[in-house]
Amino acid sequence: MIDTAITEILYQLTDNVYEREVLSTDDLPALCYRGLSDIPNDTLDMTGYREAHYQISAVSGSSVEASVLAKQLRNHLRVLAGPFGGVNIAQITEKQTIPDFSGDPDVHRKIIDFIFYYGE
Repeated sequence: MIDTAITEILYQLTDNVYEREVLSTDDLPALCYRGLSDIPNDTLDMTGYREAHYQISAVSGSSVEASVLAKQLRNHLRVLAGPFGGVNIAQITEKQTIPDFSGDPDVHRKIIDFIFYYGE
């Protein structure tokens, strides 16, 4: 269900949202996401949120456009909370930004790691 929520959230920024990878035939600029982990935080009263670690990439044909989309993404997620895709997002934190120097020189990526704290 968290995948559905993240897809719904990313569609608020662009119509070009892809899971796992952006193909050479896909429209750019785009956002691409992949889940890395989803850890339950069990508490005695069973009210702990889950922590879902996701990498979200801003992908574009130009470095400037990828940077602008990445900044829009960070600003959007900074204040986001509430119900999305069947889960309740309590908080989103940014862990790090990873530069991407591999692959096609005409495709630029800004890869950002986020942790989504949510309840089912």
